[in-house]
Amino acid sequence: MPKANEIKKGMAVTHNGKLLLVKDIDVQSPSARGAATLYKMRFTDVRTGLKVEERFKGDEIIDAISLSRRSVTFSLYRW
Repeated sequence: MPKANEIKKGMAVTHNGKLLLVKDIDVQSPSARGAATLYKMRFTDVRTGLKVEERFKGDEIIDAISLSRRSVTFSLYRW
């Protein structure tokens, strides 16, 4: 399971029981000593299509998953 700083754009993750696709990542480096780097990630929920925004510290562990695409054909009429 990768940490938040290892997540890349286009990856699929699960968070709070939702299946999310990473669309954008903003990195915020605080100027105070001892402060953790924050990662603001924008996701799209795969099931509902809604946009979700979450913040993570760089050392937080996130559940990454693998999705596969496959082409299918749909036949409207039976012959």
